[in-house]
Amino acid sequence: MNNSNELPFFLLFGQSNIVGRGSLSELGSDHQDLTGIYNYHLGEWISASWDYRHKSDDLFYVKADSRGGVGPGYFFASSFRSHTRNEIGLLHCAKGGCGIHEWAQSSKLRIELMNRLSSAQKQGKFIGCLVYIGESDTSCEDHAMSWGSTLLDIINDIRDVSSDPRLPVIYAQISRVSLDRQRRKAHGFKYWEELKAQKKKK
Repeated sequence: MNNSNELPFFLLFGQSNIVGRGSLSELGSDHQDLTGIYNYHLGEWISASWDYRHKSDDLFYVKADSRGGVGPGYFFASSFRSHTRNEIGLLHCAKGGCGIHEWAQSSKLRIELMNRLSSAQKQGKFIGCLVYIGESDTSCEDHAMSWGSTLLDIINDIRDVSSDPRLPVIYAQISRVSLDRQRRKAHGFKYWEELKAQKKKK
């Protein structure tokens, strides 16, 4: 890395999909090279490794996740690298099993997200945000229907911290839930379609 203070980085914000639940054994050889990709850990950028998510980071509660595995972050970063040829940092701020309502103003997760982002900005250049969250909000109508306004509130906070009102934010639409998953969940994701409609409005 040439200059860590100039390293462009993305914030990865969300739930288990961002933390990662995939197995290392499922990776093909095409996705092993992580050259030029860095993670923010204990106040500094470190070279990415596939077992990174299993390392503890006691500075930030929002990153703690003992079940962390392979997620979308490295594939996103690899695509970024292939198009720009630039090095890239990833700032993981995710919590498995959480809903967006748990990131409300003054919540522990929101405070830790902002603290972690503020810390990373001293070590790099914040250029965008990748978001995947929503599945856990489909169990409650109020959470599903307020998903959009809560996300906008979080994004506004993130943009305030970045001092960039036009900071790019990419968020993933939840697709569909299988009948098998519905049967395994007591609430059956019953407000899934209502939350998808909220996402389409944003």
